[in-house]
Amino acid sequence: KAVEEPAAEEPKAVEEPKAAEKPAAEEPKAETPKAAGKKAPAAELKEAEKKPAEDKEDLVGAPKVGKVEMYRLYNKNTGEHFYTGNLVERDNLSYLGWTYEGVGWIAPSTSKTPVYRLYNKNAGDHIYTTSAVERDTLVGAGWTYEMIAWYSADGGINPVYRQYNPNAQTGTHNFTIDGNEDKSLGNAGWKREGIGWYAMELFDGIIRNPITKKDGCDWSAVFDYKYYLKNNADVKAAAGGNPNLDAVALNHFVNSGTKEQRQGNASFDEKSYRYANPDLRQAFKSDFQAYYRHYCEKGKNEGRTTRGVSHMQKPTTVYKGIDLSDIYDYDYFLEHQLHISHQLGTDNDTELIEYFAEQGMKLNMAAKASYSQDRYKELYDLVHPDPIKQRAQGYSSPTGWLILVDKSRFTTKIFRGSQGNWETVYEIEVGVGKTETETVEGVFSLGTKQLYFDSWGDGYQIRLWYATQIYGGYLFHSTVYAPEDGPYHLWDDRVGIKISHGCVRMHIQDAKWIYDNVPGGTTIVVYS
Repeated sequence: KAVEEPAAEEPKAVEEPKAAEKPAAEEPKAETPKAAGKKAPAAELKEAEKKPAEDKEDLVGAPKVGKVEMYRLYNKNTGEHFYTGNLVERDNLSYLGWTYEGVGWIAPSTSKTPVYRLYNKNAGDHIYTTSAVERDTLVGAGWTYEMIAWYSADGGINPVYRQYNPNAQTGTHNFTIDGNEDKSLGNAGWKREGIGWYAMELFDGIIRNPITKKDGCDWSAVFDYKYYLKNNADVKAAAGGNPNLDAVALNHFVNSGTKEQRQGNASFDEKSYRYANPDLRQAFKSDFQAYYRHYCEKGKNEGRTTRGVSHMQKPTTVYKGIDLSDIYDYDYFLEHQLHISHQLGTDNDTELIEYFAEQGMKLNMAAKASYSQDRYKELYDLVHPDPIKQRAQGYSSPTGWLILVDKSRFTTKIFRGSQGNWETVYEIEVGVGKTETETVEGVFSLGTKQLYFDSWGDGYQIRLWYATQIYGGYLFHSTVYAPEDGPYHLWDDRVGIKISHGCVRMHIQDAKWIYDNVPGGTTIVVYS
């Protein structure tokens, strides 16, 4: 971008020592890189270099002569923009989670005007200055002088403007070659501090050192920025006039493209990689980015397949350790229940069998061309174990019928069969006795039946229908009706709570079912 000079204004000398001021905070203090899990750039530089520079007056990582690309990164946790001419430091910070924004300008590898870099460990913030006085003042105020970061172009014509945000605790300074940005920040409340230094040249748009590291991964095995832009017109269009296309492409690829299963280079196809590796599907399911990351970190060295696989290899038939292959086939289910795949947003075998087991089996959904209904039922009971039914197997009943009342679940179940072979034939949601009038617990034998009975209280009379005796005065019966010749006016139909004087109440059709079907002498088990 062409640099626009402030209109009718001579460049201002940098005020000193403004950066040492500690204005009252008007905004919440942002996290420092340390608090956000990001090391200070200075510390990263020390890790990046194999041995520290012996002379701080040397430009770290820059050639002795010529031009130096100045890289710009952004820490979203602190709001700081960081600048470096060191390629290793750039890559390390991007790897740690800083957002790489591209080349800001071109600096000379040396000149008579060094740019000093200082760090405030309390705020996690950096400042850059050509003023030795400001540098020394800041050191006296507790800042750490780190190095000569780069050089200003002597007799330069490309100013880099400096702005100061008096309301921020970190990310207090911004530096830009864009005169319009300088003015815009001034209008937004930043203090325009003039020209900080001069660039040797503006960035020419030629990507000499494309970035591939971001957010804890080197994506070079699955990403090439030229390929990505060529095959994703929307990304290229979104870049607009931004010449830092490698930064634009990598940020989009990691933040969005990997989650959308976009192909980042010619050699890695996420779908093929996922289809070819059942162990990864079990581990990652539909976390699509994890497949890209795995190949970069492990899969490439393991020699795993990355292309040419168009069909799911060895789709699983096991769910929670239970082999459902007698009733489930991945290809059949995908073909005949395609809407499920669309609903889930994936064709992954792990998600499809999970859906079938947890939802489809409850609907008796077909997942194989042919299967045994008896086997389907057996597997259903394994996948969805019924604690009431399991408990029932330990009891016998002389009538071939059995009733269990689980007070804690507000559920009554009726079974047919025999000890160890009981099958559920009816399930009822019930209300049970209040805390002060608990429903009796134990093993009982079904007693007498009565079409209805009335209950009286202080100024009221109610009628309960289809009463079946559990024990003594404890009965199965309907919810509460008006005392009339028939169940015409329902007064209270609540169930699923502790509400009765000790009886087990239920909706009238359920009470009638027990009344009509379960014979006297049937074993009844009540527990909580």
